[in-house]
Amino acid sequence: MQSSPTGSANDLPPTVPQGTRGPIGPRDASPADPGMTADSLRSQAQQTAQNLRQQTTNQANSQLDMAAQSAQQTSQALHRVSGELRNNQQTMLADYADRGAEQIGRLSHYLSENDIRAVLDDVQDYARRQPLIFVAGALGIGIIASRFFKSSSRFTGGTPYAHAER
Repeated sequence: MQSSPTGSANDLPPTVPQGTRGPIGPRDASPADPGMTADSLRSQAQQTAQNLRQQTTNQANSQLDMAAQSAQQTSQALHRVSGELRNNQQTMLADYADRGAEQIGRLSHYLSENDIRAVLDDVQDYARRQPLIFVAGALGIGIIASRFFKSSSRFTGGTPYAHAER
């Protein structure tokens, strides 16, 4: 189809078929009903946002399940360490290991029994009740995470501590 000399809005270049998006937007939208196009776009945007929220929630719940499993494994490992410490007559250290294992076990149970929304609600409630402790904890976690990422970045590039040789 060739463009007419008048250049009407429905004339399309030969590579853009009728009813598809051209450089500006849909070519077959009726100028008499612009609300229909806006409503359609709004509905599509809402559906896309809902799908994205659902995917994000599903992924977060999956990560929460993995964290619960990891915490359970850590708890079991600490119980084994405690047993070894008791066998070596180091009861005080074994007691600390048992307490840590119990706390991590409770965390694992909590994470496995709740979804991400409940966990976030509980975190927000705690932050409102104990803001200083929450901020201090967040700061501590941030420092630990930055140290972890800084130390793990040393292994990029194939050789350990490659950037330390500068």
